[in-house]
This record gives sequence, C-alpha cells and structure tokens, in this order.
Amino acid sequence: MMRRGGSIVLLSLALAACEVGPDYQVPDTAEVNAPAARGAFVAESAAVIAQEPDPQWWRIYRSAVLDRFVTQALAANTDLRVADANLERAHAILEVAKAARQPNVTFDFEAQYGQLSAEQYLSPRMVPTGVLYDLGLTASYEVDIFGRIARGIEAAHAQDEAAVAARDLVRVTVAASVTSAYTDYCSAGEELASARRTLALERHRLVFVRRLFAAGRSTSLDVTQFAGDVAQVESSIPTFEAQRRNALFLIATVTSRPPETPGIAITDCRNAGILAVPIPVGDGASLLRRRPDVREAERVLAAMTARIGVATADLYPTVTLGATVGSTGVIQDFLKPLTNRYGFGPGIN
Repeated sequence: MMRRGGSIVLLSLALAACEVGPDYQVPDTAEVNAPAARGAFVAESAAVIAQEPDPQWWRIYRSAVLDRFVTQALAANTDLRVADANLERAHAILEVAKAARQPNVTFDFEAQYGQLSAEQYLSPRMVPTGVLYDLGLTASYEVDIFGRIARGIEAAHAQDEAAVAARDLVRVTVAASVTSAYTDYCSAGEELASARRTLALERHRLVFVRRLFAAGRSTSLDVTQFAGDVAQVESSIPTFEAQRRNALFLIATVTSRPPETPGIAITDCRNAGILAVPIPVGDGASLLRRRPDVREAERVLAAMTARIGVATADLYPTVTLGATVGSTGVIQDFLKPLTNRYGFGPGIN
C-alpha cells in the first residue's frame, strides 16, 4: 500500500505540468501585427520626428510653471489615487493567487470544561466530567494536475498588468488635461492682449473719423462702420476672458486646489506655448504599445483567457496531499500516547 501511495504521488507530480484551457497569444488580426503599424507615420511637417517620446512629454514646452502644475496634479488628483489603490488591490490578489501554490497549514487548540455523552460512545457508564482539550496541526497541498492554480496565477498576473495600464491611462489623462488647460490659458491671454491692442487702435480710428466727419471730410456711414468695428472687437474680449477663467478652473480641478490659491492664479502667462523641439511620435506599433487603454484591453483579454482555463480545470478532479497530527483528551492526560493521533494521505475531490 505504501508503494501504491508513492506511485500515486509521483504520477500526480508528473501530471502537474498539464494545464487545460486555451493558451493566450496576441490575435493575428491585432492592429499591432499589421504591416502598416510597423511603418513610419506619414508626416509632411517638420514639427514631428520619428522618435520615441519622453514619458514626461509635457517638458517639450520648457515651462517651469507647467511642470509644477503637472507635478501637483499627479500628486493630488483624486482619480489617480483611486487608480493607485486599485493597483495595490491587484498586487494583493496576485500574491493571494501565488500563495495557492504553497502548502496550507492550520493550527487550532480548544479547551473546555464539560461532560461527554456516554451513549455517544455506546458506554453504559457516565463519562466523568473534566477539562477536555483538542490540539491539532493540519497541512494540505493541492497537486495542480490540470493547472487550475497556474491558470489562476496567470489570470491574476494579467489583471495586475491591466491595473498598471489603467493607472498609466489616468496619469496620461491628468497630465494631458493640465497641459491642455495651461496652453489654452496662455493662448487666450495672448489673444486677449491682441484684442485689447486692436480695440485701442479701433477707438483711435473712430475718433479720427469723427473729426473728419465734423470737418466735412467723411460721411456718417464711415462713422457708423468704424463704430461697428469697435463694438465687434469689444464683444470678443469677454470671450477670451471666459476662456482664461475656464482654463484656470480646469487646472484647479485637476490639481485638487481652489482657483484662488496662490500659484493657481496665473497672471504672467500672456503668450502661447512654443514647442522647444519637434514632437516625437515614433511609429504606429510603438504608439499602440504606449497607449495605456490598448494595453489595458489586451491584458484584460489575457486574464479572461486564463480564467477559461480555471473554469475548465474545475471540471476535473482535485488531488490534495494532506497530513494531520494532534492530541485529544482530558487535560490530565495532555500529550500522552492514548491521546495522540495522526494521519496522512491523498484526497481526491
């Protein structure tokens, strides 16, 4: 019987490399495998170059104020904190999945004063009362014959990578929101300054035309036309002021700070941002690899594929190797030979 038991264990270990269910691979129809994806972008402008961008891509504006806002947003944004917490949860789930490969060991001890039932043991005499104890140490190990545990680890690992991509997506979104709002604020400031200069010139022209009309050198139509030009320029100024306020409010929202906080109220940015270097864009394949939403979707697909293996393995038997040692009896006979017990052997469910 010992030889048979050893044969069963060896056979189980030999089969442990068998994993049921589909093996994940990137689909052949994925865009990243298309020949066009490996080619360069078609660009007729000198503003872009076929180079991989820096992770801190907003630095191409060479603006210390923008760098500070992006840093504050990445440190304080609530959506990013949620993504970080989800990533920590995914890390913990992965560790739990890996722990399934280790033996499961439990220890318990119980003591109570009482009396056992005599009829439970078919005894004609009453069992004496006293302190009863139960001490046990149990160890079990699941032989992963059909890869249920391995597929579970594979699924948890892919889901962990999907959580990393989801966090990266939030980081990209936050940095892009701040950069877009800041450049909108500066551009609106430049347009506002230009509109005010234009308004001053139009008002000067209107005064000049009115003098000509008073001297009989111009008509009332000219006066009306120039007055309309002044009103048109005046009407554009509130639009640019509103654009600046909206951009300021967006920066405050993303950085989780009130708009009136010192450092948020920008007053010196009156020129649109100028790129210090051409925009690095890489190629199609690198763009797909950089995009966090694409990476997240691909990793979720890998996790779901592995979970098919977990569900398929549940259709097959589960083999567990277990052992237990313990002692049960009255406290006066604690750990004496008559109270000790042990057992070991495989189990199949």
